[in-house]
Amino acid sequence: MEKEQGKSRLTRMMPGKGTAVQGQPRQTGEEPTQPVPPKPTPIFRQPAVVRARSLHVRSDHSMNADTVSTLRSGDKITVLETWSDGRDTWARIGYGQWAAITYNGQKYIELI
Repeated sequence: MEKEQGKSRLTRMMPGKGTAVQGQPRQTGEEPTQPVPPKPTPIFRQPAVVRARSLHVRSDHSMNADTVSTLRSGDKITVLETWSDGRDTWARIGYGQWAAITYNGQKYIELI
């Protein structure tokens, strides 16, 4: 790249020509690829009601995760996403907020 009075300009050599072409990007023989945009996450909004007397809301879908709040029996919530390990099922009810739908065979949240 050459500098000309504080401005930079792109200079490249044409293959086999020995001539510099200014101001054009280098070509590699391949068309530039556009980044693939991520697929939109489907919006899942399922109303539900808490059936447990008291239910911890955790920062992740694990009993070892920090408790961030608590729900009470009869509280109405909206399930945004579910996660299951094949035995237990968790509901994401907000950013960094997970509550157990079922855990160790006990049902804590009922989808309505």
